[in-house]
Amino acid sequence: MANKEISVGDYVIATKYSDGDSKDQWCIGFYNGVMPKYGTETPRHDVVGNDGISFRGNGFRRVKKISAKRGKAILSVRFSIEHLDRSVWFWVRAKIKDILDLGKLNSVMERSQHSLTIVEGGNANTVAP
Repeated sequence: MANKEISVGDYVIATKYSDGDSKDQWCIGFYNGVMPKYGTETPRHDVVGNDGISFRGNGFRRVKKISAKRGKAILSVRFSIEHLDRSVWFWVRAKIKDILDLGKLNSVMERSQHSLTIVEGGNANTVAP
């Protein structure tokens, strides 16, 4: 599924499957066009990084043009997104403030983890900051 307004070079978010499951491959990069069709399946879209190398050899089924501000916000919380039960497309529609708030929460959680005591195999180890 592609937005007809996407042109080669546009900044996009892309997902391996149309549902945008955050546990499947997804990326933010630059649109590089439609790849050859795979049989009767939907077309696959090529997305590349700054170096011009494709993120996924088989392409992505769904892409959408996004702003650099939204892309930066999503990338700042990418590790959290991959562990939450929300579609990547939820974050594309979310308010940027809400995405950034998730980033603030992550930062607080990371700082608090530095003072936790972790117990492994009966030995207590304090995690240093």
